[in-house]
Amino acid sequence: MRTRLKLILLPTLIFFSTCIFAQKYEMWGMTSEGGEFGAGTIYKTDSFGNNLTNVHSFEFNKGEEPYYSKICEATNGKFYGLTSDGGRRGDGVLFEYNDSTNEYKAIYEFTSYFSGSLPLGGIIQASNGKLYGMTSEGKLNNSGVLFEYDLVAKSYQILFEFGTANGGRPNGTLLEASNGKLYGVVPFGGTFGGGILFEYNTLNNTFTTKVNFNRLTIGSNPQGSLIQATNGKLYGVTSFLSGFSRVGTLFEYDILLDTIIKKSEFSGLKGSNPLEGPIEASNGKFYGMTNTGGVNNFGVIYEYDLVTDTLIVKTHFDSLTSGKHPTGSLVEISNGLFYGVARYGGINNDGVLFEYNNQNDSLLKKIDFEYTQNGYQPMGSLTLTSSNKLLGTTFLSDTGAGLLYSYDYIGNQLNNLKFLNHSAIGRHPEGSLTYANNGMLYGTSREGGANYWGSLFEVNPLTGEVKTKVNFDLVNTNGFPQDNLLYTKTNRMFGVATYGGTYRSSILYEYDFLLDTISIAHEFIYGTSSKSSLIEHSNGKIYGLSYQGSFSNSLVIFEFDYNSKIFRSLSPIPGSSSYGMIIEGPNGILYGVSTSGGVNNSGYLFSYDITTNAFNSLYDFNGVSGQAPFNELTLASNGKLYGMTLYGGSNGEGVLFEYDVTTSTYTKKLDFVDTISGGNPECQLRELNHGKLYGVVPYGGKNYGGVLFEYSFITDTLINKYEFSGGLNGAEPYGSLIKIPTCIMPKGTRTITACKSYVSPSGNHVWTSSGLYSDTLQISGCDSVISVDVTIKKVDVSITNLSGNTLVAGALNVSYQWLDCINNYSIITNDTNRIFRPETSGIYAVEITSNGCIDTSACYPITVVGISENQLSNNFAVFPNPTNSNVTLSLGGMYGAFTTQVYNVHGMLINESTHQSANQVEVELGESEGIYFIHLITSNGEKVVRKVVKN
Repeated sequence: MRTRLKLILLPTLIFFSTCIFAQKYEMWGMTSEGGEFGAGTIYKTDSFGNNLTNVHSFEFNKGEEPYYSKICEATNGKFYGLTSDGGRRGDGVLFEYNDSTNEYKAIYEFTSYFSGSLPLGGIIQASNGKLYGMTSEGKLNNSGVLFEYDLVAKSYQILFEFGTANGGRPNGTLLEASNGKLYGVVPFGGTFGGGILFEYNTLNNTFTTKVNFNRLTIGSNPQGSLIQATNGKLYGVTSFLSGFSRVGTLFEYDILLDTIIKKSEFSGLKGSNPLEGPIEASNGKFYGMTNTGGVNNFGVIYEYDLVTDTLIVKTHFDSLTSGKHPTGSLVEISNGLFYGVARYGGINNDGVLFEYNNQNDSLLKKIDFEYTQNGYQPMGSLTLTSSNKLLGTTFLSDTGAGLLYSYDYIGNQLNNLKFLNHSAIGRHPEGSLTYANNGMLYGTSREGGANYWGSLFEVNPLTGEVKTKVNFDLVNTNGFPQDNLLYTKTNRMFGVATYGGTYRSSILYEYDFLLDTISIAHEFIYGTSSKSSLIEHSNGKIYGLSYQGSFSNSLVIFEFDYNSKIFRSLSPIPGSSSYGMIIEGPNGILYGVSTSGGVNNSGYLFSYDITTNAFNSLYDFNGVSGQAPFNELTLASNGKLYGMTLYGGSNGEGVLFEYDVTTSTYTKKLDFVDTISGGNPECQLRELNHGKLYGVVPYGGKNYGGVLFEYSFITDTLINKYEFSGGLNGAEPYGSLIKIPTCIMPKGTRTITACKSYVSPSGNHVWTSSGLYSDTLQISGCDSVISVDVTIKKVDVSITNLSGNTLVAGALNVSYQWLDCINNYSIITNDTNRIFRPETSGIYAVEITSNGCIDTSACYPITVVGISENQLSNNFAVFPNPTNSNVTLSLGGMYGAFTTQVYNVHGMLINESTHQSANQVEVELGESEGIYFIHLITSNGEKVVRKVVKN
């Protein structure tokens, strides 16, 4: 029988299972600082706290608040720009944006003293392929630098440092002139203190001050950028002129003659305070904008005619219909059609993108910016890209950092490309990871995410991949998740967000694994403790602490039945502050700590019996014995409770303590020492190996980045296992460690559908019938037993031979194709019915297609009998039959020359012999036992077939 497997596997579940033999473990935790981007890490160690490695680095602020920005489209097809803030040190970044992949990344982070800071303008790509720009602050003089960035070598280099004598605080974009040199202006410093115009030669790295601005003659405080007109001269603007307050001038600089001329003055109705230079339009005239002045004092669009040397106002900004206070330059799209942005105005007063037509002097608002949708306060200049889109930035957005956007001027459509200061997975986590039975880890961050309100993320411990599952926001009434998640025995996950709900207070939410959504389980009216963790009691209900609740100025123990959705406030924690934690102790009693209150107002340890509603204060901290316990207690295997305090002890840096619930005895076990064991612990101790507790402190140690330690309550000793330093492995760990199995395998029942048979995932079994089977896999030295629910599809390939020359397939309502076994199972054209009557003798089979599977029957001989063949058929005999060797053929007469052929049950020709006229011959069968078919064919074409069984 021959089988084709068309339908092989239909897996329906992809989960993770737990290894049940030879189990191995790892410890996982997070830091809030350090790592590759300075925004915290996810790390792991072996089961004893050794061999710490970085699994993931959270992304920091990748740039924010682009100021007088102008995006540069480079020859590699990518876009480059500057932000005035952001980066690990808040000094700004040089960023790259790939429009084809929508990938944004900071390719260089400025550092004030070393490389400059606060870049305010744009970036250019010079003819040598390198990028050039300026910062407004940084280095020794804190007056900014001129820098170069090599895209090929990915290297940054300071070319020149500004100072008092040679100007300072540049806020514009450089210009590469036709002579290959760079030109720019600086608004402060120089001989007269009014700024300079400079030239930089990239061939010999020479900086030359060409003009010292004087407010008495040319004007002072040049702003923005220069342009080179078709006449080869440079043009720009100043913002001051003697006798006036921030009115400014338009000037011309001749690079050949090294001379500067004031061409025109701004004043009042003609506009004032230009912040960016003009552009030369296709009609040969200059068009630019002032930030203030005009009829409404919101700024104007002006035109300057080089031929007549006249400057006139073309239109006035009016706030609502055209915006107000433009800051950048115009960009010409086609003859007479210009676009630009105004920082304020419009319906929301968040700024506008406008269109100006110099044919009819119409100024038309095209886009209203709105901070929650597309950012606000657009500043700088638009860039016309090779794809005929306009690229720009807003100074701010609802993330607080600005937005990179594109504008389709044909379809009047603005598209958000990237929110700046946006870490998709979040950053600076301060909590603990939670392990779910699908083999994944889950955690939250209170910063970052798509909406800047934090995120809930998933970590695959096998691959280290981190994915955002939920972005918190306020639109869906939730935001700022607390540190820790609770995973229940019924495979449900809960957490608390500290700002949200109808009351904008706090919510208890549930995370749905299948939909990647959260739903509000309960809204707190007065809020919750920002450090309180949820616990699942052995009674199947959730318990936690809520600040105030129905009791004023105190913590309240609450109970939530997630099956019935019933929430109850149980008992206040007298004299407590907004911080406290509880756990389930012996006999189902809750034990917890309050960070304040008690006899000494240093916090206390308490118990609460949920059966009798009995609250008891067990121990009052007194400073020396500890102060402000800031983390959950731990019930160790010796039946005692262990915890830590944030402050107090002999060194004021916290203590590790033990509480014996049997004898009601409190014992301080050790004092934390900042430079040795670290200090100010905020995490929960975890007994991850018998008799040994593991924890972290966020500060101190030799590297001042925090410590991961091991404490043995058997030997009463503490050992530093790792000292964080703020490098790749992070610093300032706040959250608790967790223990997870290292052999994480697909869990649940794999549901499989196969044709005829299925080979198990391990390859150790072949299952030919449907059923629920077990299979053992091994990864990382761990055995894992999985369940496989197998459905084997069978195809009926039976055949009945009717009347000697008619074959009938047994299967009903399927597809049929009859085959010639002798001719290598060739298809017999047009024979696709259930009943098959061959025209000639031979050996035939049928191919059945049923329910996605294809199978082929055994081969059956058919003799098509004529008149003379009847005589041969009646006389022809084979013996012995069955046989254990060869057989003898008796023809019962002389028929002249004839041929004998032997076929096996699969239609394969075993042997063929030609004989002269004889009455009896011996024929050799195949070596194997089974069924054979002997064909006798006479010289006249007569044929007869006999079946022989070989034992």
